[in-house]
Amino acid sequence: MTGYISKKAAAQAKLITEKKHMKIVEIKDYAYPCMMAEKAVKNVYELMLKNDSDKAIEQCNIAMQEIINIINAIKK
Repeated sequence: MTGYISKKAAAQAKLITEKKHMKIVEIKDYAYPCMMAEKAVKNVYELMLKNDSDKAIEQCNIAMQEIINIINAIKK
């Protein structure tokens, strides 16, 4: 080994070290709200089988809010 580093290798090394210092401020993920909406809709189904419409409506509201979160995540 001569200790010589090519310009290309130096540029790649610089990119790698610069990437380590980058900070992620916020990640908008669509998967989690999607799972939560699915869970809320499942709860609606189960609550309606039990004839508990008030709690089912609450779960519908939760599902709608999660769907809004999904739409916002997709837009970003």
